[in-house]
Amino acid sequence: MIYKYLDGTKYGLTNERGEVIRQPKYNFILEPTEGRAAFLSDEGYGYLNESGEELAIFKDLDPFEYHEGMALIFKDGHFGFMDRDFNIVIEPQFENAMSFSEGLAVVEKEGLRGYVDKQGNKIVDHIYEMASKFEEGYGCVTVDGKDGFVNRNGEVVIKPVFDFCGNFSYGLANIILKGKHGHINTSGEIVVEPKYDYVSRFSEGYAQVRSEGKTAFIDTSGRQITDFIFEDAKNFNEGLAAVSITDEKGEERWTYIDKKSKLISGFFCNDTEHFSEGLSWVWINDRYGYINRGGELVIQPSYDYASDFENGLAETLRDEKYGYIDTHGNEIFRCSVKVNMKKYLNDRFTVAVL
Repeated sequence: MIYKYLDGTKYGLTNERGEVIRQPKYNFILEPTEGRAAFLSDEGYGYLNESGEELAIFKDLDPFEYHEGMALIFKDGHFGFMDRDFNIVIEPQFENAMSFSEGLAVVEKEGLRGYVDKQGNKIVDHIYEMASKFEEGYGCVTVDGKDGFVNRNGEVVIKPVFDFCGNFSYGLANIILKGKHGHINTSGEIVVEPKYDYVSRFSEGYAQVRSEGKTAFIDTSGRQITDFIFEDAKNFNEGLAAVSITDEKGEERWTYIDKKSKLISGFFCNDTEHFSEGLSWVWINDRYGYINRGGELVIQPSYDYASDFENGLAETLRDEKYGYIDTHGNEIFRCSVKVNMKKYLNDRFTVAVL
């Protein structure tokens, strides 16, 4: 595996043992997908493999991440697609496009969107104001400002009557109807009545719902598994969901609940997100650390920034120096040079948008 690090204003690469395998020379490196990471250097755009070898450099196109064996590319003001052998299979011709999902990609021409397959065949005509990627066999499309769904044959299976539709998850899609939020099934039938101020998509079989300024959780039948007692919440991941309350000082405090609605600890941290590889970062007194599934602090809050664990390592920032730690808190790698904070923060935002 390769892990990028920011040394001043340039990115280099280290491996899982903390050994530098590429000196800092890259202006930007996207997160690896399907064994490849797109980069930008002074020589041009290209790809790295999982060993850090440069596979290709392009002078005349911008490549993006691989999804389902195809990479979105940008050339001469238009988007197209390239296969894993770097052959352009779908010529750049679209004003906008999204990565492939379930064998189809959203593409835009003359301000309208449709879908193409991996050979570039038009599967759904460019007739929609908006379109989303396919999930669980359906894509959300917009007609006259209303959302509905098409299937993989391009047939409208749920008429565009909703103010908004999210993608399907666990056979349900979050929708807005007459200003209220709920969920529908793949037949377009309402399962969770649109009566909430907000609902999330389902994750691990549960969704957040919000009413009168408080948040609760429901299951796929629409049954509440918690009361409306939380100020905020985040989706379930690895069997736990982050929830918050406002304490007596008026400060927001977070902890986690399990799928039986049991708190794993008291409300103790200023922010958190979700569990990854059995650990979750927590923000306490302006520093990041990590807790385990029992709510115990196993890596003390000492970092300026910390990310989720992935393949056993987590990106951290300490004293403005980029590095990685393992799940025991051992430092595997730390730069000797401080990052350029403006670039660091800008690049984090850019990746989040992508």
